[in-house]
Amino acid sequence: MSVVELLLEMDRCIDTFFPVDPQEKIEVLRQKADALLEACRHLQGDSSINSRALYQLCLGRAADISDVYNPIAEVHLTKAVKLNPDSVDAWNALAECYWKKKNYDFAKTCFTAAIKVVRNKVSLRRLSMIHRILINENRSFNKFFVLEPSETDLSQHSLSPLEFQEELAKSMEMAKEAISMDIKDGVSWYVMGNALMGQFFGVKGTGGQTQYLRHAIKAYNQAESLLGDSQIPDLFYNRANIETYLQDYGRAVLDYSKAHNLDPSLNALERRSALIAFLRNCEAILEIKRSEKKVGAVAQRLSRFSQCDDFRTLRAGENAKRTVRASVLQTIPDFDGLGSIHIVVDRFSNQHLIHISNVCSTIRSGSVLTVSAPLVNAVDLQNEGVALNLKIISVLEPLKNLLVDGQSISDGDLTRPQASISQPDRADLRTVT
Repeated sequence: MSVVELLLEMDRCIDTFFPVDPQEKIEVLRQKADALLEACRHLQGDSSINSRALYQLCLGRAADISDVYNPIAEVHLTKAVKLNPDSVDAWNALAECYWKKKNYDFAKTCFTAAIKVVRNKVSLRRLSMIHRILINENRSFNKFFVLEPSETDLSQHSLSPLEFQEELAKSMEMAKEAISMDIKDGVSWYVMGNALMGQFFGVKGTGGQTQYLRHAIKAYNQAESLLGDSQIPDLFYNRANIETYLQDYGRAVLDYSKAHNLDPSLNALERRSALIAFLRNCEAILEIKRSEKKVGAVAQRLSRFSQCDDFRTLRAGENAKRTVRASVLQTIPDFDGLGSIHIVVDRFSNQHLIHISNVCSTIRSGSVLTVSAPLVNAVDLQNEGVALNLKIISVLEPLKNLLVDGQSISDGDLTRPQASISQPDRADLRTVT
């Protein structure tokens, strides 16, 4: 196998090989690194500039197989780009080395140098990620956009709101261009999914933006179909997080299971268990409320709202031409704090669950909620030891579809959603996010 083929083999292993034991990946990469060093031995005595540059690239890549920064790798890769500044592979490899060093500015500079030589999907994907990480350096926006704690110890940059939006836009542009260069690349679709997820959790305002999450799910679905047997565990973890936010709990449970099966080091199993416990708690409290006698009196007070629909007439999915009105009996702490869930009763004495994205400060016991075009999510889990059957009315855009005591709510009444986009540099630097 040639040097170039061995470098590609290392990249494939880094991008798509996720064994249960992370040490197994290091061992496989070490074997490939040894093979690379053997294959490039003939370059050592070659005096041509390109051969010397390729030799330094091989030495640097062989030294840079773990997720820990290696100064020896930086030395070799720096020599490689100095000898051949037109080597995209050398610029990308040096960028990855700086990434491990947490020097994201230098990493960005190197990836930018690579696309100045030749615009390529690898550099573009990583630049998309870099822009999102640099956003997170601005601590004042952390409540809007949350990555992992390992990325939050950065404090040198300060972004204005306009700059914040510009960084998000650049992240999206890079991800889109990477896909345009190869629409059959599953990794690029995965990065696009993360960029869309970041766009939702970073945009100004909390209403009318859920299309970003729906587009993210489509991107993840496309990535899954293209990756085949070489799946990325974080794809399922991230998709499950979105499905949880969209209150599509059945699919979220399944995706957390898939993420755990591919990579037990993720906390996917814990999140799955916590989500199931949350849903069971909702089910149990709803049953208790259905047996309380005072519910009838509350329903009677709603009898004047004769134009509203009966909960029992709602179908699963969106009910575009319907409106429901109900009084809040009890509020249940939401899973992840991403919204508020309420047990309500309508004028027909039907109790139901209404989940409102973002915690709404104006809702309390006795509040009358009016929901237009109610979206009904049917949670039907009958597998893996789970038996759950619930229907939940989801209000994903409360500014658009919700009245509280007959009044519209303002953006100031809502808390901004937060999310964790898996762990971008949890394994090694070429694990995409």
